[in-house]
Amino acid sequence: MPADDATAEACQTTATAADLTRVVAQNLVDPLVLQPDLVAQTPLYVHWQPHQNVVTYGSDPVALLETVAPLTINQQGLSFLLQDGVIPPPASIYQNVFILSVGDQLTIRRSHDQKLKLTFTQHFPFSEQYKQHTVEQPYNESRLLEQLVQPLLNAGLNHTEHYLFHSAGKDSNYLALAMAEAGLGHLTQSVTYKARGPADESEIVAKLCKKLGFRHRSVTIPRHIKTPEQKRVVDYFTMAPFPCTDNAALLYPLIAPQLDSHCHIIDGMGNDIYIGHIPPAREYRLQTSAGLMKALHGLLPQGLLPLELEEQLRRTRAHRTGLSGLPHRTLTTFFPGQRDTRDFWLARDREFGTADYLEFRARIRGGIIDNERFIRKLRNAAAVNAWRLHLPWMDATVAHTVFHYPQPMLFDRKRLRNKIFIRESLKTRLQLDSDQLGKKAFAFDYHGLQQSMQKLVDAEVLACPYWDRKELEPLYRQFWSDANSASTKSQINGAWIHRLFLISGWLNHCKYLEPATSIIAP
Repeated sequence: MPADDATAEACQTTATAADLTRVVAQNLVDPLVLQPDLVAQTPLYVHWQPHQNVVTYGSDPVALLETVAPLTINQQGLSFLLQDGVIPPPASIYQNVFILSVGDQLTIRRSHDQKLKLTFTQHFPFSEQYKQHTVEQPYNESRLLEQLVQPLLNAGLNHTEHYLFHSAGKDSNYLALAMAEAGLGHLTQSVTYKARGPADESEIVAKLCKKLGFRHRSVTIPRHIKTPEQKRVVDYFTMAPFPCTDNAALLYPLIAPQLDSHCHIIDGMGNDIYIGHIPPAREYRLQTSAGLMKALHGLLPQGLLPLELEEQLRRTRAHRTGLSGLPHRTLTTFFPGQRDTRDFWLARDREFGTADYLEFRARIRGGIIDNERFIRKLRNAAAVNAWRLHLPWMDATVAHTVFHYPQPMLFDRKRLRNKIFIRESLKTRLQLDSDQLGKKAFAFDYHGLQQSMQKLVDAEVLACPYWDRKELEPLYRQFWSDANSASTKSQINGAWIHRLFLISGWLNHCKYLEPATSIIAP
């Protein structure tokens, strides 16, 4: 919610900052409360200058960062990225830059000594306790299809061509149905990544598009990544507002030339947090062992156990929802600024320890991982390529409506089966049986990509000034050896290499950072 004129003044420092608001201590009379919309379709980005007694905020991260740069790295945030793949909001990779995401609230007050005081709180809006005091709404297919497409009509997409990032999954197909019902078929071009092998979804989507009246395009990346493609990767690192550890993050700069510039992009992400974050069966079983793992971890000697065993014992209930990364013990060898993030996740376990696991998963995976890894890759791609991004499932009206559906329409807890109403509508309207099709996870061969440009990957990782190269290099070479082998370590070591590459490349090139010099003497 924006500040009013009595408590804030518009930031006029640059033309790009037109949508920013600047809060100055001497102008602040009443407390100012900031929070994003219900599902954080549009997060708020906040910069605090404690010595100048100024807070600047807005919904455009590029405008904010261009105004307040250069910035310094938050070492705690960097530790989270390496170990867990995400930085839990409201913290970010930058010192004194905050992200207000789902349920986050910031209250700004002027203290007695005329200083700005910032207080962050979190109120998860999709807790089951809120549904106990409201009336359930029956599923009305036509009403929901209209609500889902309304944000696109409000944005004028019934008058301009646009792209739908279209997979064989339930969310994008239901969204496609809504767009077809609204008469957007002649303006819509569905885009599907053509993966190699059985994971490819493009043929399934092409058949659906023919039925819906959409044009369809399959996009690919070259088998051999040459200089022009490598330059696009480096340009992405330079311009991305925030680092992103999603393994498919680099797909977008590589396919961008196949799309029109300054285009409208529609994507079906963002609804799991309120529909029901149903885990795979194995995860649901393993989360019950978190207490035992915690007890064993406290009893056994640390640093003496095999690394793989120690990591299993360190995994909290929160980690079971999808947090992963380099082991903390490994980080201590080459990252002098490292912090152990496990205590933070243990605190989340304690805070929500009595919560049902599905709600707990919605808080961690839906509120943090989905937003700061999966959706962040889209937000970054939109910022880098000047795309106008639309996320209709994250519309507040849609979320409020669906959240209040009766639980049997949302998920089957016993069978761990989610999105019941979507499955039934797709089967009836499009003759698409999601149960028969199975879970469609996005498949992207990131290890093949990094193999095809290994010189660039090596250069970025080993030249990063935040690592102790002398200590990292032998470890890194071993990562590659294991990743290229047929051993059980192949997949995890390939993932560690990619994590280091995505983070190192961004640290080396990000235009919003202060130039860094090596923290280790050569």
